[in-house]
Formats: sequence, C-alpha cells, structure tokens
Amino acid sequence: MQSKFVRFAAAIMAGAATVALSSSLLAAEPGNVGFNFLKVSPGARNAGMGDVGTSVNTSLFGVYFNPAATARTSGSSIGFNTRREFIGGATQMLGGVVTAGFDYFKVGSLEQRVGPSEEPIGIFDAQDMLVFAGYSRVFSPKMTAGFTAKYAAEKIETRTAD
Repeated sequence: MQSKFVRFAAAIMAGAATVALSSSLLAAEPGNVGFNFLKVSPGARNAGMGDVGTSVNTSLFGVYFNPAATARTSGSSIGFNTRREFIGGATQMLGGVVTAGFDYFKVGSLEQRVGPSEEPIGIFDAQDMLVFAGYSRVFSPKMTAGFTAKYAAEKIETRTAD
C-alpha cells in the first residue's frame, strides 16, 4: 500500500516539476518583471551559499524556496532578519511541520529621473511584502513533501502589483 502511495506522490511531483520548468519558458526579459525580492533568501546561510537552500536547507528559511525543506525540523523555531523585516516560525503540528511568516522590504528616497540630469524630477519609495503559510511532512526516509501558500504585493512609485 505504501509503495503505491510513494509512486503516486512521485508522479504528482514529476508533473508539478514539468509545469514549473515549462513556465520559465514564458519568462520576461530582465528588467521587465517585478517581485525580484522573492529571488533573494532572507536567511544569511542561504544567501552566503548562493541561495542553494532549495536542496540543502532544513531550517525555517528553507521554506522560502522549498516547503519540503522544513519537513525534518524538530521542535519549534523562529527566524528573523531585521535588515529586511522578515519574521517566520515553524513548529511540529498535524503530523508534520507547519510554517508561517511575513517578509517586508522598503527602500525610500529614490531619485526619479527621465535621463541623465543634475536634478531629479522627484523622490519615490519602493516596497515589497510577502505573507506565507506552509506545511511539510516526511513520508519515508527518502521522501519529503510540502506546500506553501504565498501572497505577495509590491509598490514602486505609483505602480502596484500583487
């Protein structure tokens, strides 16, 4: 019975990976997309390792890129980054690990220019925000799985997206 479940879960994950990889073919050119803050991990260890947290990180910050990374977490943990206003937590619950967090990043007093000039034509701010909640679980010694629901919003000058 368990091997049927493992094969079914592997098929689901292979299908999800195919969809994820094919969507990158539709990606926009550099400079034409938003939410770039989502590409940088809030954890120092991940950032120091070139954001390879998708495969090696088992800490709370691993949930940022790979929800299954927290499945082997024992006990509870809290993580934060004061430079970026990130706070998150993970705890064992419901037979697995439940995670939740908030990430906020703001850059203020950016000078607006149309082209090279001595004086800016204005000043503006940029803000990014992410709220997430996830769940991960160990299914066998070789298989973990998880999911994360995220809501992201961004504001640059007068333009917003979510």
